Amino acid sequence: MNLPSLRENPSLSASGAIAPGADRSRLLKEALLRVIDALSAAEQEELVTGFLDELLATRLRREVSESVGADRAAGHVTALISASPDVYVRALGSRLGFDLVVCTRLVERSDGGKASRVAGRNCKGPEKLAALQRHLGDTPVAWETSRAYSDHISDLPLLERVGTPVAVHPERRLRALARARGWTTLG
Repeated sequence: MNLPSLRENPSLSASGAIAPGADRSRLLKEALLRVIDALSAAEQEELVTGFLDELLATRLRREVSESVGADRAAGHVTALISASPDVYVRALGSRLGFDLVVCTRLVERSDGGKASRVAGRNCKGPEKLAALQRHLGDTPVAWETSRAYSDHISDLPLLERVGTPVAVHPERRLRALARARGWTTLG
C-alpha cells in the first residue's frame, strides 16, 4: 500500500471477517500449518493457492465483499487484519484487492518459505489494533469515519476504535453486543 494515499484520505476500512471461522476452513488452516515445515517454498505456494481457491469458492461472504468494494469505491483505504498467518493471508488480501494486510507473521525460512512458528506476536484480540497502529506509524487515520468488520468478540478493541463497527455473521457474544450497541450486523 502506498501510505501517502492514506494521508490524502485518512479513512480506513478494516476487515477481520472476510472468511468466517467455519469448521472446514479452520480444519484446512490447521492442516496447512501442520505440513508447511516439510514443504519447499514452491510447494507451500501451491498448497496456499489450492487452499485459497477452496476458501474463496466456499466461504467468502458476498455481503462482506460488496461492503469492502463499496468502501474502496468511496475512497477508503481497505485493510485486511487477521490473526491467521501470513503464509496465506497476504495472498488472500492481494486476491481480494485490499490495500493493506496486517496479520500474524510466521518465521521466514532461508529458502523463502515459512516455518509454522509465529514471529513476534499473534495478531489477535487487542494485538490486532496494536499491530495496525504499528504498521501505520505516524500516518493519520480519521478513526471516526473509519469502518471495521468482524465476526468475533476478540476484535472488540478494533471495533470500538472506529466510527462504524460492523458485525459479520457474528458469534453469539458479538451478536449480543452489536445488538445492544446498535451496530450494523450482516448475517
